[in-house]
Order: sequence, then structure tokens, then C-alpha cells
Amino acid sequence: MDLDGVDAQGTLTVVELKIKEDPGQLIQALGYFDYLLERGMSFFKNYSQEKIEDKMPRMILIAPSFDERTKIAVKYISEDIQVTLKQICFSYELNGKKYVKLIDVETRRRTEIERPLTQLHDLANYITNDDVRKVWDETVKIIEELDQGNIRHTLVPYRINFIHKSKGLKFAELYPRRNYFLIDWKADPEWGK
Repeated sequence: MDLDGVDAQGTLTVVELKIKEDPGQLIQALGYFDYLLERGMSFFKNYSQEKIEDKMPRMILIAPSFDERTKIAVKYISEDIQVTLKQICFSYELNGKKYVKLIDVETRRRTEIERPLTQLHDLANYITNDDVRKVWDETVKIIEELDQGNIRHTLVPYRINFIHKSKGLKFAELYPRRNYFLIDWKADPEWGK
């Protein structure tokens, strides 16, 4: 194990250091993480001068860069395990001491991954621009009123389909985006009258 320690919140921490990008770094850190859990928290509490909290240990990976597979794998590690990637930016010496500048590498967590929208209000809320959301709501209302009682909608992830009941055909789709929405339209000529 490169380093194990206790962070400022009293969390037992595995630190895995690499001098170059290593696709096996996360797997190696997980092996050390497993070792910590197998030994038990009481083992480390007995030998540590720091106060160790009874909570899941965390991992910090430090390297000059991280491959895409490592970044992807970090997304899917259980939410119980906190994994931080720190990139080595540069090192310097000041007053005879050596320092290393680290920056956090952003990784998307599983909870941040977009989920398909399945409710009409979810589709509208996907739009972040308030003015565009108002136009969306007005557009949905106009479409539903084209032939009242004969138009139904179905929700598909990321879009709404409008279907004419008597004809059984889809005639419009709306796709919400963050700052706009798209319309795919096949209009009945009689609605223009």
C-alpha cells in the first residue's frame, strides 16, 4: 500500500500514488481497500494516534493523468465508497522544501447520470430556460386542443408523442433540450382552417 491514513473527518483513507498513468491503479487501490476492510477498523484504531470514525474508508488516486476506463469505473463504484482522483499538475521547491500541486479530476457519479424522463412535468422540467419552458407548455396545450378528445400523448424517454385516436397515427413529437425544444410535425390539412 502506498499510503494509508486518516483524513480531517476521521475517515480511514487509502492513497494510491503513480508516477505515470496506470490503467490498473484503481484495481490496485481496491485490493488495498479490501485489505483494510478485512483487517477491521478496530485493528487500525488500536495503532493510530488519530481518531478513526466508524465509517467506510475512502480512496484517493494520485497520478499525472487518468485513462478513460479508470474515470468510467469510478462512476460505478458503490456510493458507499468515496473515490477521489487527484492529478499531479507540477512540483516545485521552495525554501528547501519540495511541494506537489494537485488538482481534483471531475468524474461523474452514478447519481448524476441522466435518467430517462417518464412524466410530462419531468420533460418540461428538463428544460432549464424558464421562457422556453413556458413556450413548451403552451405548445403542448395547443397540440392537445387541435382536435379535443381525439388526441392522446405517450411518453417515451426524452420525448412526447402525440397520436390522433381516430386515425391511430402519430402526428407530432416534442423533444426537450436544456435551452430549446424540437418539434417533428405531420399536420392534418384541416387543422389549418
